Amino acid sequence: MGSVPSSFHKIHVVATPIGHLDDLTERAREVLRRVPVIAAEDTRVSRTLLDHIGARARLIAVHEHNEAAAITQLSHLLREHDVALICDAGTPAISDPGARLLAGLTALGIQAVPVPGASAVTALMSVAGLGDGRFRFEGFPATRSKARQDQLRALARSEVTVVFFESPHRIEAFAQDLASVVEPQRPVVVGRELTKRFEQIVHVQAGALPAWLASDENHRRGEFVLALGPAPAAAAPAEAAITDVASLGALPVEAAQLLQALCEGLPASKAAKWAARLTGRKDVDWYRLASDHKRL
Repeated sequence: MGSVPSSFHKIHVVATPIGHLDDLTERAREVLRRVPVIAAEDTRVSRTLLDHIGARARLIAVHEHNEAAAITQLSHLLREHDVALICDAGTPAISDPGARLLAGLTALGIQAVPVPGASAVTALMSVAGLGDGRFRFEGFPATRSKARQDQLRALARSEVTVVFFESPHRIEAFAQDLASVVEPQRPVVVGRELTKRFEQIVHVQAGALPAWLASDENHRRGEFVLALGPAPAAAAPAEAAITDVASLGALPVEAAQLLQALCEGLPASKAAKWAARLTGRKDVDWYRLASDHKRL
């Protein structure tokens, strides 16, 4: 929106520790000690952190229920001085309040300055050992079981790791739905209470996740980050591969030409997915043909 109007100061979006208070960066300490006003998700939670670092800023509550109203209040304050925005843990606007507030403020021409820090997502992914390091962040899944199952079913085909947040009162329902949708042996890495006293990082298969949670009541406590490993590449069964397009059910010759064209520019697994999507046939059938074509 062009240059920032001189009548506005900056809003600093400050990442706070997800557990261990010493994970607050020196830059974040300096900002939180310097600004006269801090917008916080829960002022009581934030006061503990601010007292820890000796910050004496005025606290204003900005949460999911008052973000729109807070735009006007903060825009007035930002005409006088810089303001910091924090949430209870982690980075504002990432599965936490702040996105609507920042959208409204930046639309007014106010500059938002990121002050990065601790992240539950990258903390878990750094030790998960899943896939090739690429991932998709989904945040909190749907709260209703049917919607959550539909969401998980759509994500089950992801070729990259999918990362979720989940709360203690929904973790068992999430685990049950996940186990019912993905392959039982699909790898899942559970991060519980990351950086806190009772931190736990567990590697488990999707089918065994409900049982692991049920095995100890402590396994169901705290905040969760879960990484679902990538979908396994389609594999040809032990029996002889289908090498003739006619064996798929007298498909027209255009189908063979389609597969050949897709294989020219895509790996066999992706070529099979696109062929299945365009024709309505199963991925596994197309994968056999695509694999054979690639070997020619």
